[in-house]
Amino acid sequence: MTTLTPTRPATSRSPKPTTRWGRLVRPAIVAGALGLAVWLFAWPVAMLVVGIFREAPPGQPGGWSLRSVTETYTTPATYRALLNSVIYAVGVVLVGTTIGATFAFISTRTTIRLRGLLTPVMLLMMALPNLMYAVAWDQLVNPAGGLVNALVRPIFDSPSLSAESWPGLILASGLKLTGFAYFMLIGAFAQMDRRLEEASSACGAGRLRTLLTIDVPLMAPAVFGVMLVAGVFALGAFDFPQILGSPAGIPTLSTRIYAVLSSSSPDHAGAASIALLLVAALILTSLAQRRVMQGRSFVTVSGKGHAAERWNLGRAGNLGTAAIILFTVVALLAPGAQVVLSAFQPFPGVMTNLSLNNFKTVLADPLTGKAFALTAEMAVGCGFAVMLIAVLIAYLSQRVPRRVAAVFDVLTVLPIAMPGVVLSVGILWAYISIPGLRQLYATIWLCIIAVIVGVTPIASRNATGAVAQLGRELEEAAQTSGASDGRVLVQIVAPLLRRSFLAGWLVCGVIVAGSLDIPLLLLPAPSPNVATLVYGLLYGTSLPSLASAVLVLLMAAIFAIGLTALLLGALWRASRRRRAAATERSSLSTLVP
Repeated sequence: MTTLTPTRPATSRSPKPTTRWGRLVRPAIVAGALGLAVWLFAWPVAMLVVGIFREAPPGQPGGWSLRSVTETYTTPATYRALLNSVIYAVGVVLVGTTIGATFAFISTRTTIRLRGLLTPVMLLMMALPNLMYAVAWDQLVNPAGGLVNALVRPIFDSPSLSAESWPGLILASGLKLTGFAYFMLIGAFAQMDRRLEEASSACGAGRLRTLLTIDVPLMAPAVFGVMLVAGVFALGAFDFPQILGSPAGIPTLSTRIYAVLSSSSPDHAGAASIALLLVAALILTSLAQRRVMQGRSFVTVSGKGHAAERWNLGRAGNLGTAAIILFTVVALLAPGAQVVLSAFQPFPGVMTNLSLNNFKTVLADPLTGKAFALTAEMAVGCGFAVMLIAVLIAYLSQRVPRRVAAVFDVLTVLPIAMPGVVLSVGILWAYISIPGLRQLYATIWLCIIAVIVGVTPIASRNATGAVAQLGRELEEAAQTSGASDGRVLVQIVAPLLRRSFLAGWLVCGVIVAGSLDIPLLLLPAPSPNVATLVYGLLYGTSLPSLASAVLVLLMAAIFAIGLTALLLGALWRASRRRRAAATERSSLSTLVP
């Protein structure tokens, strides 16, 4: 009699594949990555809090005291700066989000002519560094010879207008924000269900009422999300408030921190106290947004399918076309034309004797070459380092438990609540307080570390999305075939992430090239980058024409790099198509006798 050995019934769940990570190696790698993330992103925040209670500057012996806290939080100037920051953030968010949402709706939901022009215009708006755009508006609406005053004064016989005012500050900053709001909202508007609007029209509602009662409420989550992120950046903005607000006597928290640190006797503890107030304001903004959105449903796309037809506005669409033209001229062409014109003028407002003398002067100065070289090195090096860190953290986050992944996410997003001036203060306390790292003070390396920390949150969003698209089956198949972990990363993961990595590298490089707040505080004086060089020409030596020439050279460099990237991408795609065609012909030749 044969006995049958019972077997376990088969299940539909496949066994969890084993990897070549050793039990001791994988935790060590994760622990090392966590340690690096804590060191880069959490340690400066912790030292920022510690620095508030220190009596001595970073790296010097001293006791503990509440002096900076009491002086900072009992000074009326601090609360005036806080109020100005809130007013500035609210105004900028309202202007930028309103215009960006309007154009996102026009681009995706209407048949208005010239709507295809919006995306490239908004892309250029995002690519322009904040410093360049702020300087352009400062010169465009300048009583000493800006184009706006040259046109307005003879017609209306009015007093001279100036961008160095509350209206100019909010308008210029809001226009710069429209590109960000546009790209954040364009996807949400494209996914709106047309049948909801048809139901509203069937009930007798007109287009305007349907827009206000159906479309606007349904877009509330996307709009509130954009307003939150934009508000966070606006509260800690430095470029526009420093260039347009400070000359008009409009201090904000970020410019006050810079003023405290750049004085003849810098108060590091006082700057840390103001920075902590700014961080608290940013946290309260995030909590308020969550409270408003809690418990509400905004489903616009269901499993039953949806329609996304466009509105034909008829003659009313001409207003939309006029708005597109007006925005393109006012927000993009006019500031750019003003900077280029100023670069050829001998003095602001002088329309005669235009020449290349300003370019000859800045190119003959050895400091200009050093500034561009340093900017290029920082853009390439920091951009690469930022993307490498972001990709590695995103890769590990997809392959660790959820709680560990949540820790990675919180750590990489933490610098968003620390604007450049705040981050600079935290980096100072974090690195100068340690004897071994104190040598980094007044060197380029401290600025490089701060720039990497500040730009990583932007890169991490791009890297997380790219890594999430990679299935583990490819890696598991390679490991099953005997490939080592390093070979899997180099030959499987890296090629699949190449395009996203290069695109993120380019974007981060452009951001680093136009960064002003961190280099202004941390770069040593003999080694300026382009942004600090332009700032020095504007406010140190009062030579706006030379500053405009440097900005034109920077714009030309960014344009050349972008054009080169597009050309290389086109050549690479053409090469792939040729190889694919050659492979197909080779396959057909083997099949056909």
